[in-house]
Amino acid sequence: MRGICDAIQTSAGRFTSPMQPGPSLKRRRDSQVSVNVTTKTYLTSFVHSLDMAKSVLEETGVLDPTATTHSDADESPVDEAIEADEAATTALDTARPVRDLGAESAAKYFASFRDLVYPVFPCVYMEAAKMTLDAIFERSPPSQQAQGSDEGVDLIDIEICKAVLAIGMVVKDGVHSSIGSDLEANLIWNMNSVFERDQAQVEDVVMGTLLAIYFSLRDQEIKGWRMIGFATRTAFELGMHRARFYRDCDDSPSQIRFLKNLFACVSDVDKRCSFMTNLPCSLPDQNVDEDTLDLDGQLPYLSVMLRANSILAEIFELINSVPIRRSSRNREGDERLQYLDFRVQSMEEQITQIELFPAHSGMQPPPALQAVISCIIGMRLTFMRMLTHFRCLSSSSAWAGNPQSAQILISMAKSLVDWYRKTVASAGSEGINRLWGPLTDRYLMGSTSCMFLAAAYDPAVYGPQCRYHFHTALDLLMASSHRRAASTTKPWCSLDDMRKISGKIQMAPLEESRPNGTPSGSDADGSMVCGIPPAAPDDASFMWFEPSADDYLAFLGISTSTQDSPEGPSQMPFPPIPMYVP
Repeated sequence: MRGICDAIQTSAGRFTSPMQPGPSLKRRRDSQVSVNVTTKTYLTSFVHSLDMAKSVLEETGVLDPTATTHSDADESPVDEAIEADEAATTALDTARPVRDLGAESAAKYFASFRDLVYPVFPCVYMEAAKMTLDAIFERSPPSQQAQGSDEGVDLIDIEICKAVLAIGMVVKDGVHSSIGSDLEANLIWNMNSVFERDQAQVEDVVMGTLLAIYFSLRDQEIKGWRMIGFATRTAFELGMHRARFYRDCDDSPSQIRFLKNLFACVSDVDKRCSFMTNLPCSLPDQNVDEDTLDLDGQLPYLSVMLRANSILAEIFELINSVPIRRSSRNREGDERLQYLDFRVQSMEEQITQIELFPAHSGMQPPPALQAVISCIIGMRLTFMRMLTHFRCLSSSSAWAGNPQSAQILISMAKSLVDWYRKTVASAGSEGINRLWGPLTDRYLMGSTSCMFLAAAYDPAVYGPQCRYHFHTALDLLMASSHRRAASTTKPWCSLDDMRKISGKIQMAPLEESRPNGTPSGSDADGSMVCGIPPAAPDDASFMWFEPSADDYLAFLGISTSTQDSPEGPSQMPFPPIPMYVP
Protein backbone atom coordinates (compact mmCIF):
# COMPACT_ATOMS: atom_id res chain seq x y z
CA MET A 1 0.00 0.00 0.00
CA ARG A 2 2.83 2.41 0.85
CA GLY A 3 4.40 1.71 -2.53
CA ILE A 4 1.15 2.59 -4.29
CA CYS A 5 0.85 5.84 -2.33
CA ASP A 6 4.45 6.76 -3.17
CA ALA A 7 3.80 6.11 -6.87
CA ILE A 8 0.69 8.31 -6.81
CA GLN A 9 2.57 11.10 -5.06
CA THR A 10 5.42 10.91 -7.57
CA SER A 11 3.03 11.03 -10.53
CA ALA A 12 1.00 13.90 -9.12
CA GLY A 13 4.13 15.85 -8.29
CA ARG A 14 5.19 16.20 -11.88
CA PHE A 15 2.78 19.02 -12.48
CA THR A 16 2.07 20.35 -9.01
CA SER A 17 5.21 20.06 -6.89
CA PRO A 18 8.56 21.56 -7.82
CA MET A 19 11.40 19.11 -7.48
CA GLN A 20 13.73 21.97 -6.59
CA PRO A 21 13.90 25.71 -7.22
CA GLY A 22 14.23 26.09 -10.97
CA PRO A 23 15.01 28.84 -13.46
CA SER A 24 12.41 31.46 -14.23
CA LEU A 25 10.09 30.82 -17.15
CA LYS A 26 8.91 34.42 -17.29
CA ARG A 27 9.91 36.34 -20.39
CA ARG A 28 12.89 38.67 -20.05
CA ARG A 29 11.44 40.84 -22.79
CA ASP A 30 7.91 42.20 -22.68
CA SER A 31 5.13 39.67 -22.59
CA GLN A 32 2.47 39.59 -25.28
CA VAL A 33 -0.10 41.05 -22.87
CA SER A 34 -0.09 44.39 -21.07
CA VAL A 35 -0.09 44.09 -17.27
CA ASN A 36 -3.15 46.33 -17.10
CA VAL A 37 -5.28 44.47 -19.62
CA THR A 38 -6.79 42.08 -17.08
CA THR A 39 -8.03 44.77 -14.71
CA LYS A 40 -9.40 46.90 -17.53
CA THR A 41 -11.43 43.96 -18.76
CA TYR A 42 -13.90 43.94 -15.86
CA LEU A 43 -16.23 46.93 -15.70
CA THR A 44 -17.21 46.14 -12.10
CA SER A 45 -13.62 46.24 -10.83
CA PHE A 46 -12.75 49.10 -8.46
CA VAL A 47 -9.55 49.49 -10.47
CA HIS A 48 -11.64 50.21 -13.56
CA SER A 49 -13.58 52.87 -11.63
CA LEU A 50 -10.34 54.48 -10.46
CA ASP A 51 -8.98 54.43 -14.01
CA MET A 52 -12.10 56.23 -15.24
CA ALA A 53 -11.77 58.78 -12.43
CA LYS A 54 -8.14 59.34 -13.41
CA SER A 55 -9.18 60.01 -17.02
CA VAL A 56 -11.83 62.50 -15.92
CA LEU A 57 -9.41 64.30 -13.57
CA GLU A 58 -6.84 64.53 -16.34
CA GLU A 59 -9.42 65.99 -18.73
CA THR A 60 -10.47 68.62 -16.16
CA GLY A 61 -6.88 69.55 -15.34
CA VAL A 62 -6.89 68.28 -11.78
CA LEU A 63 -4.20 65.73 -12.57
CA ASP A 64 -1.19 66.11 -14.83
CA PRO A 65 -1.25 63.26 -17.41
CA THR A 66 2.56 63.23 -17.50
CA ALA A 67 2.99 62.88 -13.74
CA THR A 68 4.15 59.58 -12.27
CA THR A 69 1.51 57.98 -10.06
CA HIS A 70 2.21 56.28 -6.75
CA SER A 71 1.30 52.93 -8.29
CA ASP A 72 3.77 53.43 -11.11
CA ALA A 73 6.50 54.37 -8.66
CA ASP A 74 5.95 51.22 -6.63
CA GLU A 75 6.26 48.94 -9.61
CA SER A 76 9.67 47.57 -10.47
CA PRO A 77 10.87 45.16 -13.12
CA VAL A 78 10.81 41.49 -12.21
CA ASP A 79 14.19 40.40 -10.94
CA GLU A 80 15.47 37.63 -13.12
CA ALA A 81 18.38 36.56 -10.94
CA ILE A 82 20.23 34.47 -13.46
CA GLU A 83 23.76 35.43 -14.41
CA ALA A 84 24.77 35.30 -18.05
CA ASP A 85 26.88 32.15 -17.76
CA GLU A 86 24.22 30.45 -15.66
CA ALA A 87 21.55 31.44 -18.18
CA ALA A 88 23.58 29.94 -21.01
CA THR A 89 23.99 26.66 -19.14
CA THR A 90 20.32 26.57 -18.18
CA ALA A 91 19.16 27.19 -21.74
CA LEU A 92 21.51 24.51 -23.07
CA ASP A 93 20.25 21.99 -20.51
CA THR A 94 16.64 22.91 -21.20
CA ALA A 95 17.11 22.42 -24.94
CA ARG A 96 19.00 19.12 -24.58
CA PRO A 97 15.96 16.85 -25.30
CA VAL A 98 15.45 18.75 -28.55
CA ARG A 99 19.12 18.62 -29.52
CA ASP A 100 19.18 14.89 -28.78
CA LEU A 101 16.66 14.38 -31.58
CA GLY A 102 19.04 15.82 -34.13
CA ALA A 103 18.30 18.68 -36.50
CA GLU A 104 16.87 16.45 -39.23
CA SER A 105 14.41 14.60 -36.97
CA ALA A 106 13.43 17.79 -35.18
CA ALA A 107 12.65 19.46 -38.50
CA LYS A 108 10.59 16.43 -39.52
CA TYR A 109 8.47 16.51 -36.36
CA PHE A 110 8.08 20.27 -36.57
CA ALA A 111 6.75 19.87 -40.11
CA SER A 112 4.42 17.12 -38.90
CA PHE A 113 2.92 19.47 -36.31
CA ARG A 114 2.69 22.29 -38.84
CA ASP A 115 0.89 20.16 -41.44
CA LEU A 116 -1.29 17.85 -39.33
CA VAL A 117 -2.11 19.71 -36.11
CA TYR A 118 -1.59 23.44 -36.51
CA PRO A 119 -4.25 23.94 -39.24
CA VAL A 120 -6.97 22.73 -36.84
CA PHE A 121 -5.44 23.84 -33.52
CA PRO A 122 -3.57 27.13 -34.16
CA CYS A 123 -2.41 27.52 -30.57
CA VAL A 124 1.24 28.35 -31.31
CA TYR A 125 2.87 31.38 -32.89
CA MET A 126 4.63 29.34 -35.55
CA GLU A 127 7.13 31.98 -36.64
CA ALA A 128 8.46 32.26 -33.09
CA ALA A 129 8.51 28.47 -32.71
CA LYS A 130 10.53 28.10 -35.92
CA MET A 131 13.00 30.76 -34.76
CA THR A 132 13.41 28.90 -31.48
CA LEU A 133 14.08 25.61 -33.23
CA ASP A 134 16.65 27.22 -35.52
CA ALA A 135 18.36 28.87 -32.54
CA ILE A 136 18.57 25.59 -30.61
CA PHE A 137 20.59 23.95 -33.36
CA GLU A 138 22.98 26.85 -33.88
CA ARG A 139 26.39 26.48 -32.28
CA SER A 140 26.07 28.93 -29.41
CA PRO A 141 23.46 28.38 -26.69
CA PRO A 142 20.19 30.26 -27.28
CA SER A 143 20.52 32.40 -24.17
CA GLN A 144 23.98 33.65 -25.23
CA GLN A 145 22.54 34.80 -28.54
CA ALA A 146 19.79 36.58 -26.63
CA GLN A 147 22.06 38.83 -24.58
CA GLY A 148 21.36 42.45 -25.38
CA SER A 149 18.80 41.54 -28.02
CA ASP A 150 15.04 41.44 -28.07
CA GLU A 151 15.22 38.59 -30.55
CA GLY A 152 16.63 36.09 -28.04
CA VAL A 153 15.03 32.82 -27.02
CA ASP A 154 13.50 32.53 -23.56
CA LEU A 155 13.24 29.26 -21.69
CA ILE A 156 9.47 29.22 -22.15
CA ASP A 157 10.03 29.32 -25.93
CA ILE A 158 12.17 26.20 -25.64
CA GLU A 159 9.45 24.51 -23.59
CA ILE A 160 6.85 25.32 -26.24
CA CYS A 161 9.20 23.94 -28.90
CA LYS A 162 9.51 20.66 -26.97
CA ALA A 163 5.74 20.28 -26.80
CA VAL A 164 5.37 21.03 -30.52
CA LEU A 165 7.95 18.39 -31.45
CA ALA A 166 6.45 15.80 -29.09
CA ILE A 167 3.00 16.27 -30.63
CA GLY A 168 4.45 16.13 -34.15
CA MET A 169 6.19 12.89 -33.25
CA VAL A 170 3.17 11.19 -31.67
CA VAL A 171 0.60 12.20 -34.28
CA LYS A 172 2.70 10.99 -37.19
CA ASP A 173 5.01 8.14 -36.25
CA GLY A 174 4.27 7.24 -32.66
CA VAL A 175 6.92 7.45 -29.94
CA HIS A 176 10.63 7.24 -30.76
CA SER A 177 12.29 9.19 -27.94
CA SER A 178 11.82 10.26 -24.35
CA ILE A 179 10.39 13.60 -25.41
CA GLY A 180 7.55 11.78 -27.14
CA SER A 181 6.98 9.03 -24.59
CA ASP A 182 7.15 11.21 -21.47
CA LEU A 183 7.00 14.87 -22.40
CA GLU A 184 6.27 16.15 -18.89
CA ALA A 185 9.46 14.53 -17.55
CA ASN A 186 11.43 16.61 -20.06
CA LEU A 187 9.81 19.93 -19.13
CA ILE A 188 10.77 22.44 -16.48
CA TRP A 189 7.39 24.15 -17.01
CA ASN A 190 4.60 22.90 -14.78
CA MET A 191 1.47 24.26 -13.17
CA ASN A 192 3.31 24.98 -9.95
CA SER A 193 5.71 27.28 -11.80
CA VAL A 194 2.65 29.29 -12.84
CA PHE A 195 1.18 29.30 -9.33
CA GLU A 196 4.42 30.74 -7.93
CA ARG A 197 4.24 33.77 -10.22
CA ASP A 198 2.17 36.83 -9.37
CA GLN A 199 0.70 36.88 -12.86
CA ALA A 200 0.14 34.29 -15.55
CA GLN A 201 1.25 34.86 -19.12
CA VAL A 202 -0.11 33.89 -22.51
CA GLU A 203 2.59 31.26 -22.87
CA ASP A 204 1.02 29.37 -19.96
CA VAL A 205 -2.21 29.12 -21.97
CA VAL A 206 -0.20 27.87 -24.94
CA MET A 207 1.56 25.21 -22.84
CA GLY A 208 -1.67 24.04 -21.22
CA THR A 209 -3.33 23.67 -24.61
CA LEU A 210 -0.38 21.85 -26.15
CA LEU A 211 -0.20 19.41 -23.25
CA ALA A 212 -3.95 18.76 -23.48
CA ILE A 213 -3.48 17.82 -27.15
CA TYR A 214 -0.42 15.73 -26.33
CA PHE A 215 -2.18 13.76 -23.58
CA SER A 216 -5.16 13.14 -25.86
CA LEU A 217 -2.86 11.76 -28.54
CA ARG A 218 -1.26 9.53 -25.92
CA ASP A 219 -4.67 8.10 -24.93
CA GLN A 220 -4.53 9.93 -21.60
CA GLU A 221 -7.81 11.74 -22.07
CA ILE A 222 -8.47 12.49 -18.40
CA LYS A 223 -5.09 14.22 -18.07
CA GLY A 224 -5.85 16.13 -21.25
CA TRP A 225 -9.18 17.29 -19.79
CA ARG A 226 -7.45 18.45 -16.61
CA MET A 227 -4.78 20.33 -18.55
CA ILE A 228 -7.21 22.16 -20.84
CA GLY A 229 -9.11 23.13 -17.70
CA PHE A 230 -5.92 24.75 -16.44
CA ALA A 231 -5.44 26.53 -19.77
CA THR A 232 -9.03 27.77 -19.64
CA ARG A 233 -8.69 29.17 -16.12
CA THR A 234 -5.42 30.85 -17.08
CA ALA A 235 -7.12 32.43 -20.09
CA PHE A 236 -9.85 33.68 -17.75
CA GLU A 237 -7.21 35.15 -15.44
CA LEU A 238 -5.72 37.07 -18.35
CA GLY A 239 -9.16 38.21 -19.49
CA MET A 240 -8.99 36.50 -22.89
CA HIS A 241 -12.71 35.69 -22.75
CA ARG A 242 -13.62 39.41 -22.90
CA ALA A 243 -13.73 41.47 -26.08
CA ARG A 244 -12.04 44.39 -24.29
CA PHE A 245 -8.94 42.25 -23.86
CA TYR A 246 -8.24 42.46 -27.59
CA ARG A 247 -9.34 46.08 -27.98
CA ASP A 248 -7.04 47.23 -25.16
CA CYS A 249 -4.09 45.08 -26.23
CA ASP A 250 -1.08 47.09 -27.40
CA ASP A 251 0.34 44.35 -29.62
CA SER A 252 0.53 44.26 -33.40
CA PRO A 253 -2.49 43.15 -35.47
CA SER A 254 -0.82 39.81 -36.18
CA GLN A 255 -0.23 39.21 -32.47
CA ILE A 256 -3.82 40.14 -31.63
CA ARG A 257 -5.03 37.76 -34.33
CA PHE A 258 -2.88 35.02 -32.81
CA LEU A 259 -4.37 35.68 -29.36
CA LYS A 260 -7.91 35.36 -30.74
CA ASN A 261 -6.97 32.18 -32.56
CA LEU A 262 -5.43 30.82 -29.37
CA PHE A 263 -8.54 31.44 -27.30
CA ALA A 264 -10.76 29.93 -30.01
CA CYS A 265 -8.46 26.91 -30.02
CA VAL A 266 -8.72 26.62 -26.22
CA SER A 267 -12.52 26.64 -26.55
CA ASP A 268 -12.52 23.92 -29.19
CA VAL A 269 -10.01 21.67 -27.40
CA ASP A 270 -12.04 22.09 -24.21
CA LYS A 271 -15.19 20.81 -25.94
CA ARG A 272 -13.28 17.92 -27.49
CA CYS A 273 -11.81 16.82 -24.16
CA SER A 274 -15.24 17.10 -22.57
CA PHE A 275 -16.73 14.84 -25.21
CA MET A 276 -13.97 12.25 -25.02
CA THR A 277 -14.08 11.99 -21.22
CA ASN A 278 -17.80 12.47 -20.57
CA LEU A 279 -16.88 15.30 -18.19
CA PRO A 280 -18.14 18.91 -18.12
CA CYS A 281 -16.40 21.49 -20.25
CA SER A 282 -14.44 24.21 -18.48
CA LEU A 283 -15.41 27.07 -20.77
CA PRO A 284 -19.20 27.60 -20.84
CA ASP A 285 -20.38 29.79 -23.70
CA GLN A 286 -22.29 32.12 -21.40
CA ASN A 287 -19.02 33.25 -19.81
CA VAL A 288 -17.51 34.34 -23.12
CA ASP A 289 -18.14 37.55 -25.05
CA GLU A 290 -19.49 36.65 -28.47
CA ASP A 291 -16.97 38.81 -30.32
CA THR A 292 -14.02 36.91 -28.88
CA LEU A 293 -14.92 33.82 -30.92
CA ASP A 294 -15.45 35.78 -34.14
CA LEU A 295 -12.39 35.02 -36.25
CA ASP A 296 -13.29 37.51 -39.00
CA GLY A 297 -13.35 34.83 -41.67
CA GLN A 298 -9.63 34.15 -41.28
CA LEU A 299 -9.93 30.48 -40.25
CA PRO A 300 -12.99 28.90 -41.88
CA TYR A 301 -12.47 25.44 -40.39
CA LEU A 302 -12.16 26.65 -36.81
CA SER A 303 -15.07 29.04 -37.34
CA VAL A 304 -17.22 26.11 -38.46
CA MET A 305 -16.22 24.17 -35.35
CA LEU A 306 -17.09 27.09 -33.07
CA ARG A 307 -20.44 27.57 -34.77
CA ALA A 308 -21.22 23.87 -34.41
CA ASN A 309 -20.19 24.03 -30.75
CA SER A 310 -22.70 26.82 -30.17
CA ILE A 311 -25.57 24.90 -31.76
CA LEU A 312 -24.58 21.71 -30.01
CA ALA A 313 -24.53 23.45 -26.63
CA GLU A 314 -28.19 24.36 -27.08
CA ILE A 315 -29.08 20.84 -28.23
CA PHE A 316 -27.51 19.36 -25.12
CA GLU A 317 -29.19 21.92 -22.89
CA LEU A 318 -32.59 20.96 -24.30
CA ILE A 319 -31.91 17.23 -24.00
CA ASN A 320 -30.78 17.56 -20.40
CA SER A 321 -33.30 20.08 -19.11
CA VAL A 322 -36.68 19.35 -20.73
CA PRO A 323 -38.81 16.75 -18.89
CA ILE A 324 -39.59 13.62 -20.84
CA ARG A 325 -43.27 13.57 -19.80
CA ARG A 326 -45.84 15.30 -21.97
CA SER A 327 -46.11 19.02 -21.22
CA SER A 328 -46.20 22.38 -22.95
CA ARG A 329 -42.54 22.79 -22.08
CA ASN A 330 -41.84 19.46 -23.71
CA ARG A 331 -43.59 20.56 -26.89
CA GLU A 332 -41.62 23.79 -26.91
CA GLY A 333 -38.45 21.78 -26.53
CA ASP A 334 -39.41 19.55 -29.46
CA GLU A 335 -40.09 22.58 -31.63
CA ARG A 336 -36.77 24.10 -30.68
CA LEU A 337 -34.96 20.85 -31.47
CA GLN A 338 -36.66 20.78 -34.87
CA TYR A 339 -35.38 24.30 -35.51
CA LEU A 340 -31.86 23.29 -34.48
CA ASP A 341 -32.09 20.29 -36.81
CA PHE A 342 -32.92 22.76 -39.58
CA ARG A 343 -29.90 24.90 -38.64
CA VAL A 344 -27.62 21.88 -38.81
CA GLN A 345 -29.00 20.99 -42.24
CA SER A 346 -28.32 24.57 -43.34
CA MET A 347 -24.75 24.22 -42.12
CA GLU A 348 -24.37 21.05 -44.17
CA GLU A 349 -25.40 22.94 -47.29
CA GLN A 350 -23.20 25.96 -46.57
CA ILE A 351 -20.08 23.97 -45.80
CA THR A 352 -20.05 22.50 -49.29
CA GLN A 353 -19.48 26.04 -50.57
CA ILE A 354 -16.70 26.91 -48.10
CA GLU A 355 -12.98 26.41 -48.60
CA LEU A 356 -12.06 25.19 -45.12
CA PHE A 357 -8.33 25.76 -45.50
CA PRO A 358 -7.75 28.66 -47.93
CA ALA A 359 -4.25 29.35 -49.15
CA HIS A 360 -4.16 32.84 -47.64
CA SER A 361 -4.52 31.38 -44.13
CA GLY A 362 -1.14 29.67 -44.31
CA MET A 363 -2.71 26.63 -42.65
CA GLN A 364 -3.26 23.95 -45.26
CA PRO A 365 -3.09 20.27 -44.36
CA PRO A 366 -2.11 17.78 -47.07
CA PRO A 367 -4.92 17.21 -49.62
CA ALA A 368 -5.66 13.70 -48.33
CA LEU A 369 -6.06 15.01 -44.78
CA GLN A 370 -8.31 17.81 -45.99
CA ALA A 371 -10.57 15.15 -47.51
CA VAL A 372 -10.56 13.23 -44.22
CA ILE A 373 -11.43 16.35 -42.24
CA SER A 374 -14.30 17.13 -44.62
CA CYS A 375 -15.68 13.65 -44.00
CA ILE A 376 -15.30 14.06 -40.24
CA ILE A 377 -17.24 17.32 -40.38
CA GLY A 378 -19.93 15.38 -42.22
CA MET A 379 -19.89 12.83 -39.40
CA ARG A 380 -20.15 15.55 -36.80
CA LEU A 381 -23.13 17.27 -38.40
CA THR A 382 -24.87 13.94 -38.96
CA PHE A 383 -24.32 13.10 -35.31
CA MET A 384 -25.76 16.47 -34.30
CA ARG A 385 -28.85 15.79 -36.39
CA MET A 386 -29.16 12.42 -34.71
CA LEU A 387 -29.05 14.12 -31.31
CA THR A 388 -31.94 16.45 -32.18
CA HIS A 389 -34.13 13.30 -32.28
CA PHE A 390 -32.39 11.72 -29.33
CA ARG A 391 -35.25 12.15 -26.85
CA CYS A 392 -37.37 9.52 -28.56
CA LEU A 393 -34.87 6.96 -27.21
CA SER A 394 -35.80 7.81 -23.61
CA SER A 395 -38.25 4.90 -23.26
CA SER A 396 -40.02 2.20 -25.26
CA SER A 397 -43.25 4.21 -25.16
CA ALA A 398 -41.48 7.38 -26.35
CA TRP A 399 -39.92 5.36 -29.15
CA ALA A 400 -43.26 3.87 -30.21
CA GLY A 401 -45.01 7.24 -29.92
CA ASN A 402 -42.60 9.11 -32.20
CA PRO A 403 -42.21 6.93 -35.31
CA GLN A 404 -41.17 9.81 -37.58
CA SER A 405 -38.45 10.99 -35.22
CA ALA A 406 -37.35 7.39 -34.69
CA GLN A 407 -36.97 6.82 -38.43
CA ILE A 408 -34.91 9.99 -38.85
CA LEU A 409 -32.66 8.99 -35.97
CA ILE A 410 -32.06 5.53 -37.45
CA SER A 411 -31.41 7.07 -40.84
CA MET A 412 -28.77 9.35 -39.31
CA ALA A 413 -27.23 6.44 -37.38
CA LYS A 414 -26.88 4.43 -40.59
CA SER A 415 -25.52 7.46 -42.41
CA LEU A 416 -22.80 7.75 -39.77
CA VAL A 417 -21.61 4.26 -40.67
CA ASP A 418 -21.40 5.28 -44.32
CA TRP A 419 -19.53 8.46 -43.40
CA TYR A 420 -17.04 6.42 -41.41
CA ARG A 421 -16.37 4.16 -44.39
CA LYS A 422 -15.90 7.19 -46.60
CA THR A 423 -13.46 8.66 -44.06
CA VAL A 424 -11.41 5.45 -44.08
CA ALA A 425 -11.36 5.49 -47.88
CA SER A 426 -10.22 9.14 -47.94
CA ALA A 427 -7.38 8.36 -45.52
CA GLY A 428 -5.99 5.75 -47.90
CA SER A 429 -3.14 3.46 -46.94
CA GLU A 430 -1.84 5.80 -44.22
CA GLY A 431 -5.05 5.43 -42.26
CA ILE A 432 -6.73 7.96 -40.00
CA ASN A 433 -4.11 9.56 -37.78
CA ARG A 434 -4.28 9.71 -34.00
CA LEU A 435 -5.72 13.20 -33.94
CA TRP A 436 -8.93 12.01 -35.59
CA GLY A 437 -9.17 8.24 -35.19
CA PRO A 438 -10.51 8.10 -31.60
CA LEU A 439 -13.11 10.75 -32.45
CA THR A 440 -14.43 8.91 -35.49
CA ASP A 441 -14.57 5.70 -33.46
CA ARG A 442 -16.61 7.45 -30.81
CA TYR A 443 -19.05 8.77 -33.41
CA LEU A 444 -19.45 5.27 -34.75
CA MET A 445 -19.97 3.86 -31.28
CA GLY A 446 -22.76 6.37 -30.70
CA SER A 447 -24.41 5.26 -33.93
CA THR A 448 -24.01 1.58 -33.06
CA SER A 449 -25.49 2.06 -29.61
CA CYS A 450 -28.54 3.85 -31.02
CA MET A 451 -29.21 1.04 -33.49
CA PHE A 452 -28.75 -1.55 -30.75
CA LEU A 453 -31.25 0.20 -28.48
CA ALA A 454 -33.76 0.70 -31.30
CA ALA A 455 -33.69 -3.02 -32.08
CA ALA A 456 -34.06 -3.77 -28.37
CA TYR A 457 -37.20 -1.62 -28.23
CA ASP A 458 -38.82 -3.08 -31.37
CA PRO A 459 -36.91 -6.09 -32.78
CA ALA A 460 -39.43 -6.89 -35.50
CA VAL A 461 -39.24 -3.45 -37.10
CA TYR A 462 -35.75 -2.14 -36.37
CA GLY A 463 -33.75 -5.35 -36.19
CA PRO A 464 -33.94 -5.96 -39.97
CA GLN A 465 -33.58 -2.24 -40.72
CA CYS A 466 -30.39 -1.81 -38.71
CA ARG A 467 -28.85 -5.25 -39.09
CA TYR A 468 -26.41 -4.63 -41.92
CA HIS A 469 -25.15 -1.24 -40.73
CA PHE A 470 -24.98 -2.44 -37.13
CA HIS A 471 -22.67 -5.36 -37.91
CA THR A 472 -20.66 -3.31 -40.39
CA ALA A 473 -20.09 -0.76 -37.62
CA LEU A 474 -18.97 -3.49 -35.22
CA ASP A 475 -16.50 -4.78 -37.80
CA LEU A 476 -15.11 -1.29 -38.37
CA LEU A 477 -14.72 -0.66 -34.65
CA MET A 478 -12.95 -3.97 -34.13
CA ALA A 479 -10.64 -3.17 -37.04
CA SER A 480 -9.72 0.24 -35.67
CA SER A 481 -6.09 0.69 -34.70
CA HIS A 482 -6.95 3.31 -32.10
CA ARG A 483 -7.27 2.50 -28.43
CA ARG A 484 -10.41 3.37 -26.55
CA ALA A 485 -10.44 6.70 -24.71
CA ALA A 486 -10.66 6.87 -20.94
CA SER A 487 -14.06 7.89 -19.63
CA THR A 488 -15.82 8.39 -16.35
CA THR A 489 -18.53 5.85 -17.20
CA LYS A 490 -18.20 2.21 -18.14
CA PRO A 491 -20.47 0.09 -20.33
CA TRP A 492 -22.09 -3.13 -19.31
CA CYS A 493 -21.16 -4.94 -22.51
CA SER A 494 -18.35 -5.28 -25.03
CA LEU A 495 -18.51 -5.28 -28.82
CA ASP A 496 -18.46 -9.08 -28.76
CA ASP A 497 -21.34 -9.09 -26.28
CA MET A 498 -23.35 -6.80 -28.53
CA ARG A 499 -22.79 -9.10 -31.49
CA LYS A 500 -23.89 -12.14 -29.51
CA ILE A 501 -27.00 -10.44 -28.16
CA SER A 502 -27.94 -8.96 -31.54
CA GLY A 503 -29.14 -12.34 -32.80
CA LYS A 504 -31.84 -12.32 -30.13
CA ILE A 505 -33.27 -9.00 -31.36
CA GLN A 506 -33.42 -9.94 -35.06
CA MET A 507 -29.97 -8.60 -35.97
CA ALA A 508 -28.17 -11.90 -36.48
CA PRO A 509 -24.53 -11.65 -37.58
CA LEU A 510 -24.35 -11.23 -41.33
CA GLU A 511 -22.41 -14.42 -42.07
CA GLU A 512 -25.16 -16.51 -40.44
CA SER A 513 -27.77 -15.70 -43.06
CA ARG A 514 -26.06 -14.77 -46.34
CA PRO A 515 -23.37 -16.55 -48.39
CA ASN A 516 -19.87 -15.16 -48.88
CA GLY A 517 -20.56 -12.10 -46.75
CA THR A 518 -22.66 -10.51 -49.52
CA PRO A 519 -25.44 -8.13 -48.39
CA SER A 520 -28.87 -8.41 -49.93
CA GLY A 521 -32.15 -6.52 -49.91
CA SER A 522 -32.63 -3.40 -47.83
CA ASP A 523 -29.80 -4.45 -45.51
CA ALA A 524 -27.28 -3.62 -48.21
CA ASP A 525 -28.34 -0.01 -48.64
CA GLY A 526 -25.16 2.08 -48.65
CA SER A 527 -22.99 -1.00 -48.21
CA MET A 528 -20.37 -0.11 -50.79
CA VAL A 529 -19.66 3.50 -49.93
CA CYS A 530 -16.40 4.46 -51.66
CA GLY A 531 -16.09 0.85 -52.84
CA ILE A 532 -15.01 -0.50 -49.45
CA PRO A 533 -16.28 -4.06 -48.97
CA PRO A 534 -17.72 -5.04 -45.60
CA ALA A 535 -15.01 -6.04 -43.14
CA ALA A 536 -14.81 -9.72 -42.26
CA PRO A 537 -15.68 -10.10 -38.58
CA ASP A 538 -13.37 -13.06 -38.07
CA ASP A 539 -10.28 -11.29 -39.37
CA ALA A 540 -7.41 -11.90 -36.96
CA SER A 541 -6.51 -8.20 -36.99
CA PHE A 542 -9.70 -7.48 -35.07
CA MET A 543 -8.87 -9.64 -32.09
CA TRP A 544 -6.49 -7.26 -30.30
CA PHE A 545 -9.17 -4.60 -29.78
CA GLU A 546 -10.24 -4.19 -26.16
CA PRO A 547 -13.84 -3.00 -26.30
CA SER A 548 -14.95 -3.96 -22.81
CA ALA A 549 -13.66 -0.77 -21.21
CA ASP A 550 -15.10 1.77 -23.63
CA ASP A 551 -18.10 3.97 -23.01
CA TYR A 552 -20.68 2.31 -25.22
CA LEU A 553 -24.32 2.33 -24.15
CA ALA A 554 -23.32 4.39 -21.15
CA PHE A 555 -22.39 7.06 -23.69
CA LEU A 556 -26.11 7.37 -24.46
CA GLY A 557 -27.05 7.39 -20.79
CA ILE A 558 -30.35 5.58 -21.28
CA SER A 559 -32.01 2.34 -20.23
CA THR A 560 -32.13 -0.62 -22.57
CA SER A 561 -35.30 -2.00 -20.98
CA THR A 562 -38.04 -2.79 -23.48
CA GLN A 563 -40.77 -3.24 -20.90
CA ASP A 564 -42.90 -0.62 -19.20
CA SER A 565 -42.94 -0.73 -15.41
CA PRO A 566 -46.18 -0.90 -13.41
CA GLU A 567 -45.67 2.71 -12.39
CA GLY A 568 -45.49 3.94 -15.97
CA PRO A 569 -43.32 3.88 -19.07
CA SER A 570 -39.80 2.60 -18.58
CA GLN A 571 -37.46 5.54 -18.94
CA MET A 572 -34.30 6.99 -17.51
CA PRO A 573 -33.65 10.73 -17.20
CA PHE A 574 -30.93 11.99 -19.48
CA PRO A 575 -27.67 12.68 -17.64
CA PRO A 576 -25.61 15.74 -18.47
CA ILE A 577 -24.00 15.11 -21.85
CA PRO A 578 -20.61 16.59 -22.72
CA MET A 579 -20.91 19.50 -25.09
CA TYR A 580 -18.58 18.53 -27.87
CA VAL A 581 -18.87 16.16 -30.77
CA PRO A 582 -15.96 17.01 -33.07
